Amino acid sequence: MPIGTWSSSRFMHGCQGGKPVTKLAVLALALGAALAVFAACGRPAPTEPSVITIQRASPPVLGPAPDDWITRDAEPPSDDPVERGEQLALVHGCAGCHSVDGEPGIGPTWQGIFGSREELEDGTAATVDADYITESIRTPALKVVKGFGPNSVMLAFDEETISAEEVSDIIAYIESLR
Repeated sequence: MPIGTWSSSRFMHGCQGGKPVTKLAVLALALGAALAVFAACGRPAPTEPSVITIQRASPPVLGPAPDDWITRDAEPPSDDPVERGEQLALVHGCAGCHSVDGEPGIGPTWQGIFGSREELEDGTAATVDADYITESIRTPALKVVKGFGPNSVMLAFDEETISAEEVSDIIAYIESLR
């Protein structure tokens, strides 16, 4: 099989009844593709053009049609909100700006931040609790931690992008990083 060619059997592995994957699995695929593009940045251009062959696989005997590969069954989500929150932080790109080791990045570190009192760019202070984190996810420019503004680069995530349940899972994860 040529490099870059995908067979339907690759996507069929573990498929059970053609159930749709979760938003998390689809976002993980998109994040992986984006990371591959970023990993290539800064590398010298190849001397020879790259050729990628993409072929549509023939329909499998059993299971969904090749166009339905995205509906394969994903691993069931964890019962642990902390584990789900950690995965969501990776999928939504939070981990790219917020470290968990105490070192500030583009945004404040999440290690030990839950329950702390943070000085804000406008000179006020705020306690980092569930309400503050929810507000920061939904309207990040409203209260920016001192040293990370005044023009915060964090994007706002609405209910369609990150559900209230997913926000709760992210909060559980941040709270666990004491």
